[in-house]
Amino acid sequence: MTRKIELGHLFRDMCSVLRLRALNILPVLVATVLVITAAEFGLAVAFEQSNATLISIFTTVLMMAPAGALFYRRGLGVETTASWMSTSWSLALAQLLVYLLFVILSVFALMLLVLLTGIIAAAGGFDPAAIEFEALELGESAASLGAAGRLLLSAIVIVCICALVWVATRLVMFGVATVAEGRVMVFRTWAWTKGNALKIAIFYLVVFTPILSVLIGLHLCNGQLITRPIASSSFEAWFNHFISTGLGIIMTFLIGHTASLAVYRQLAPETPNSDDALT
Repeated sequence: MTRKIELGHLFRDMCSVLRLRALNILPVLVATVLVITAAEFGLAVAFEQSNATLISIFTTVLMMAPAGALFYRRGLGVETTASWMSTSWSLALAQLLVYLLFVILSVFALMLLVLLTGIIAAAGGFDPAAIEFEALELGESAASLGAAGRLLLSAIVIVCICALVWVATRLVMFGVATVAEGRVMVFRTWAWTKGNALKIAIFYLVVFTPILSVLIGLHLCNGQLITRPIASSSFEAWFNHFISTGLGIIMTFLIGHTASLAVYRQLAPETPNSDDALT
């Protein structure tokens, strides 16, 4: 029987977990993020931007996994059969698999857009060879497609985005389920969210909108408003990076992991008792 989500219960559970667990994990989280931002700053100096970004993502996943496993284990309120380090590795592997999945889906969606843009352009009498696909200037190229072509292309973009969001909502429990089960759980959680994707999407939209606003603000100022009084130095550059990136990691971690835990406690086949999990 398919279980149904109650949005009110989700927000209540999320607030309860944040109130009882956020302060406990915060010292570990801050220490981890300090190391991550220092490593990212070093990678940016030692490697080209593309290589540094790839290595940085891999490093961040590996370093954040132990904190994520610890947070989930405490939030579940039960001891799993696997050790903390074992669940950390399982969580890191699950996260890398999900990131790889979305990279593949995003590349596929981009290739589809490029193909359809060329087809629409050719149908309208425009030379597809004139579109600079290598530079991915689809927005400028779409201007040559006419009103109907632009409308169709916009609809395709919206459909692709909605499809990615739908996949994300179906997999929101993969992390906490991996820790709870002590083994990689990615597509095994797909069926658990059946019939609840829309409510989950609304829930995440509400809880992440303030975080996204803060992240955009941090990205725009790059931490300069906070660190401007500090003398120009390598320390200032690292501190700017910590403000603009590290705080975003901390906020995203707390909100994202807490939201996933709240969804898991409502939809998992065997949900731990809420009272036990919060004691």
